[in-house]
Amino acid sequence: MVANASANAATAAIFRGMEEREKEESYEVFERVSSIFGVNAVAKQLERPGRDATWDAHNVVTFPNGHRAVFEFVKEK
Repeated sequence: MVANASANAATAAIFRGMEEREKEESYEVFERVSSIFGVNAVAKQLERPGRDATWDAHNVVTFPNGHRAVFEFVKEK
């Protein structure tokens, strides 16, 4: 029982660390994208509708014609 609790705590800590790293990487992408397109054209997060569900997109650029581009951090393998 103690070993299982320790494993669960370790797993939770790893996931928290990964989430924090993803936030930092997304912020870096936001900084780069907003320096190119302008801060007013970039949303840090925007809910996007899909066919069956919605999803949160990060670093969404809205162009003057209404089209949008999403810039998400992609981890290299």
